Amino acid sequence: MFEIAKESRFGSPRSLLLICLISVCLVGCGEGPEMKFSAHPRVKDLMPKAQETVNSTIKLHFGEPSALNAWDELPVEFGLVTGAVTEVQDAGKGQKKLTVELEEESDANLTGDSLQFYREDEEGEELLDFIRVVSHDPKNNTLVVSGDHFPEAEAEVSIGGHELAQGQKLYLKHCLHCHGVTGDGQGATAKYLNPKPRDFRLGLFKFKSTDYADKPSHADLVRTLNEGIPGTYMPSFKLLSDEDKAAIVEYVRWLAIRGEIEKRLIDFFEADFSMETYTETKQEGKEGLEELEQDFQDLVTDDLPDEFESIYEQIGRKWELADDEKSIVNPSEPRVPDTPESRQRGQEFYVKVKCITCHGPLGNGDGSETETYKTDPLTQITYSKPGLYDSWGELVKPRNLRLGQYRGGNRPIDVFRRIKAGIPGTPMQAFSSALSDKEIWDVVNYVLHLPHEDPGMKHKTSSSETAAVPETTSGTDSE
Repeated sequence: MFEIAKESRFGSPRSLLLICLISVCLVGCGEGPEMKFSAHPRVKDLMPKAQETVNSTIKLHFGEPSALNAWDELPVEFGLVTGAVTEVQDAGKGQKKLTVELEEESDANLTGDSLQFYREDEEGEELLDFIRVVSHDPKNNTLVVSGDHFPEAEAEVSIGGHELAQGQKLYLKHCLHCHGVTGDGQGATAKYLNPKPRDFRLGLFKFKSTDYADKPSHADLVRTLNEGIPGTYMPSFKLLSDEDKAAIVEYVRWLAIRGEIEKRLIDFFEADFSMETYTETKQEGKEGLEELEQDFQDLVTDDLPDEFESIYEQIGRKWELADDEKSIVNPSEPRVPDTPESRQRGQEFYVKVKCITCHGPLGNGDGSETETYKTDPLTQITYSKPGLYDSWGELVKPRNLRLGQYRGGNRPIDVFRRIKAGIPGTPMQAFSSALSDKEIWDVVNYVLHLPHEDPGMKHKTSSSETAAVPETTSGTDSE
């Protein structure tokens, strides 16, 4: 299947260029059923027309697994080369053979990519058109293309999609069985795993070098592929080539952006056009229902285009800033020497800022917070089991610091960043306002020494040990 979107629902083709591409969606032996991206469960909380609008908007801008869409305003390297047509020949069967002089040399296989060009319609209006690259001969710079219209000689063209297609192909091979087609962490093996595979749709990634509210950098995601996540089922993919790992990273970023935009659209409609509101209005009579649906249509026509643009610009900007050196969490001073005195100070800070309420007095991950009942912040419903929960609603256990196994990395700088910037999506918030960088280094020295310390050694405690810990200072490093 290959779907071509002639233009975006929001904005002109020039301002929001859609790049459509075909990709291989077969995993294992034989051809299975066609894959589909699944809608977020919260879509069902919207009235029917709102559900339809969210689903159709996401499909238009991102496509389906067999025909992905990317666009030039997404901060994703989906693979794009530009050039000019120097010769057009008939290739039979409604196809054309184009000789294209590329602006820059490229070894990429462009087969399956989308070729975009501008043409004039019968009324002289300029239109952006898309045709499919059926085959590519990089040696002779020739492309066999298929479509309804074709560029003429000297036409400028853009050819895109190969990197995202390669990333998807590798994702289907290495990641699908855990993280799922949609990146929702609902792959075939997910139900057997603990901790659960990451759901990318919230755009939250726990282990990174950037600040708490920031996205991970490219380097962070590549590092996770290289190192895996100790103590989980996320293995190392260090044996993959750098090019393959980069392609997987771009596809994962694309999935995360897709999920974030979907969530923001749901939030946009939920306040006034929920299923609850729809049901209540429907019971009141036909006139009220017609008014509600008209209000919805007015919102879609008048406000949704600007809202959609604002959403993708905000999300895209965050991903772009993640690769800015200023976003990296770096200490303001070098690591404090690892001495008994530093560890003693670190232990005192560990008690002072109430790390013990989650990680326990001895660092075994058995603090008092693991025995209290928490409330889901979205539903305000108390969880059925005591303990700490992450943003995906999963029960998580604070890290046992005596195991010497840290999922975000074992380097001192890794532990420093976990303490200073926190771990997004978990109760482990940032301690940057509670401790100076020098004090954090003392805690790092204390924590890194715990695996080598006599577990029966008594620690200093205080009366605050069993006190309720504020949300900003609770801690877990569970995946």
